[in-house]
Amino acid sequence: MFPALRPGDCLVVRRSDVATLRPGDLVVFLGPDRRICTHRVRGFENGCPVTGGDAAPAADPPLEPHEILGVVVEVRRGRRSFVPRRVPPFWERAIAQLCRRSVLFHRLALKLWALCRPNP
Repeated sequence: MFPALRPGDCLVVRRSDVATLRPGDLVVFLGPDRRICTHRVRGFENGCPVTGGDAAPAADPPLEPHEILGVVVEVRRGRRSFVPRRVPPFWERAIAQLCRRSVLFHRLALKLWALCRPNP
């Protein structure tokens, strides 16, 4: 989910029903390997949300309602906190597009973030 979410961010998650989800919401769910994932809702297929990471080239398979743990209502980054946007700003979309096209750029962007991030 880089650059919308970054390493070290703390997410505040609220339980949510599938019926209340909208495209652009950030949802937390159990992935196929039983790991906790956070992706953006891209749309719906047969009433089930289809998600994907901002820098992921393809969408995930539709989620079953029982796989969804909740929706992200707040992101805490250092001393700041904010509500995630349903539509990321242009610069985040541009960086996600570059990360999607180049693994090297993605690694470089993460390393630069680690060097430049403010101390909590």
